[in-house]
Amino acid sequence: MNSYSEEYLRQKLEWTKKRMKALDEIETRLRKMRGLAEYARDNELSQDKKQEINDRLQRLQSEVNELDEKTRMPWVDNQ
Repeated sequence: MNSYSEEYLRQKLEWTKKRMKALDEIETRLRKMRGLAEYARDNELSQDKKQEINDRLQRLQSEVNELDEKTRMPWVDNQ
């Protein structure tokens, strides 16, 4: 069993809190994306409206990717 310093564990806890917050934000964006996709599926839309929804989906996807990248685990424990 590895022996971790108090500082290491504190840093890991802080990272975990940040990651959980980011995952909540990611979930919110994914729900918005699902809502947009369902709206597009269930309605007859003009080409302009389809493009508007597609643009919004792409922006949300970029935000999801950015949040994920910023909060990925910065270390791998050797166990």
